[in-house]
Amino acid sequence: MATTSVIKRTLVLAAISVALLPASAMAQTTVINVNPAIETVVSGGRWQSAKSQGHFRVIVIQQGGEDIRRFARLEWIREPRGPGAEVVVRQLDLTARAGVYALAEPVIEYKGDEWVVRFKAASAPLTAYDQTVAFGLGAPGAVTLIRHP
Repeated sequence: MATTSVIKRTLVLAAISVALLPASAMAQTTVINVNPAIETVVSGGRWQSAKSQGHFRVIVIQQGGEDIRRFARLEWIREPRGPGAEVVVRQLDLTARAGVYALAEPVIEYKGDEWVVRFKAASAPLTAYDQTVAFGLGAPGAVTLIRHP
């Protein structure tokens, strides 16, 4: 009986505490929906065109059950003009462009005089990611395949 009384008292105190929280504290809780298929997101680098400038973002999405396949998408993100959200100027599927089964572990780096995104690659299902594939990055839509940098 004493235990039940303690539990009831604790629940009542907890309910009172929540009721006394200011509305602003409760309103600050934001739930963000994230696609569970997204495995990796990497942002970095810089691009520039005649009309705008921004940075790159690479998103690796995994699909499948027993055999997980990873697809990489490159996005060119324009810097916001004033307050507001970033704008995706262009998107490109890099896995198809690389001609491999899957891409993983992206790294964006500056090599020589250009921005490059480098991946580990698998050539077939259920094989190791034992290849390196890289792309030279430029203005929106401009990529150059580099096999083993």
